Amino acid sequence: MRSSLLLFLLLLALPFINASAPSSELKLSNPSPLGLEIGSTSFAEVRARFGCKFTSFNERTGGTVCLLEKIKLPEVRQAEAFFDKNDLLVGVKLLFPKLQGDEEFYKLLWVLGRKYRPLRVELPAGGDKLAEFEKGDVVIVLKAPRLSPSVSLTYFQRSYLIIEPEGRLSKEFKELLREL
Repeated sequence: MRSSLLLFLLLLALPFINASAPSSELKLSNPSPLGLEIGSTSFAEVRARFGCKFTSFNERTGGTVCLLEKIKLPEVRQAEAFFDKNDLLVGVKLLFPKLQGDEEFYKLLWVLGRKYRPLRVELPAGGDKLAEFEKGDVVIVLKAPRLSPSVSLTYFQRSYLIIEPEGRLSKEFKELLREL
């Protein structure tokens, strides 16, 4: 199990490892969960790489939502991709099983905290855990609801949400996350 988790974490980091690119270029790029860069990957690329099962139409983005069918990472229970009206990837949601309490949440929190700028972290002793990060044009939200069997990790393009002045996510985006 640990080796599978380490493999998954390495796969999350691979898109950021590029020795030929200048460091300033790496800092400005958007995150690439599963190797799919938010804001520039097309629907056709995602479908060819992972297969897509259409699940719904998203009114906020004006595009489709599809379930990624060929995810070969045992840690990922489910993966969804969100597209805009131009068929560009604007969001990815990954679900991980909660195997040992909140251990999965804290592992992901540690990895995300090293890669992205934190906006907010809420770690109540007996409640829902939440962490928000940003990089480039993308906001990353890690959630572990207390009574849920899953931990969710959502990457979404900033243009489809509103950030309140103190850096907290808007009510509209929180509602969108609940719908996901």
